[in-house]
Amino acid sequence: AGIQSGLSPQDFWEEKIDGVLKHVRNGIIVLDDCQDGYHARGALKTQDMLLRIGRHRNNSIIAVFHSIKNGQYTRQLCQSAWHLVLFGRAQRGRVRDFFNEVLGMPRREAQELVDHMNHCGRASVIRTLAPVSLICEKYIRLL
Repeated sequence: AGIQSGLSPQDFWEEKIDGVLKHVRNGIIVLDDCQDGYHARGALKTQDMLLRIGRHRNNSIIAVFHSIKNGQYTRQLCQSAWHLVLFGRAQRGRVRDFFNEVLGMPRREAQELVDHMNHCGRASVIRTLAPVSLICEKYIRLL
C-alpha cells in the first residue's frame, strides 16, 4: 500500500498509519513484523509509543516478530509487555538466552526449562509481571 500511494515512506506513515493510531481508544492494535514495512523507523517509533502509553488509552498491543531478540524492535516490547508468547522449538537458543539474560536464570537451568517447555506444546507464554511465570499447555512454573 505504501509504494502504491505515491507518498514518501515518512509521509505515508504520518498520514495513513500514525495519524490514525494516535486517536485509537479501547482497541486492539496488531503489528506484524513492522521492521519489514514501508517505513520501518516510523513503525518502530509508533510501536514504542503505543507500548508505553497504549494502556492509558485502554488499548492492547499485539506485536508479532520471528525472533525474541530483534534488537531495537523488541527492546521496548520486552520491557512493556505483560505476556510474551514464545515458540521454543524454532527459537531454542534465543529463548534460552532470553531466560538467561533477561530473567537472570542460570544458563543450564534456562536450557532445561526450554527443553521442558518444548515437550509441553508448541507455544508457551511468559507472564512478565508478578508473579513471573511460564505457562504451557500442561505446565505452569513460577520463575
